[in-house]
Amino acid sequence: MARPIENILVATSDEKESLNLSSRLRTQGFRVRQSSGGFQTLNLLEDRKGTVTDCVIFIGPSLDEMSVHEAIIHIRTQWPSEKLCIIHLGDDQNMLFNSISQGANHALSGKNFNDVLGRIKSVKLK
Repeated sequence: MARPIENILVATSDEKESLNLSSRLRTQGFRVRQSSGGFQTLNLLEDRKGTVTDCVIFIGPSLDEMSVHEAIIHIRTQWPSEKLCIIHLGDDQNMLFNSISQGANHALSGKNFNDVLGRIKSVKLK
């Protein structure tokens, strides 16, 4: 049975961007956690005692310790796209295209919050 996204992990090394997006998502009713590093992101996803994550939103080209593309590859080795949504936000179109080829469900500029929100709400997980 398909279910909507409820729990989001925002992953970026830019603290201002992370706080901005996280607070906007919380006002829309999502439960949001934040991560600045690649290893921290993977650790939060693997933490079975904590909140189950439905979606990871990466902002920008890299995290502390690793690139976003490397993190996407690691994530996809454990979680298929039907179980965990990955959205990559950034300005570089080539980088976003590569994110899709690495396993991201969606990649977009992220400048328009309504576009981001629409993508999140359109995803149905198994």
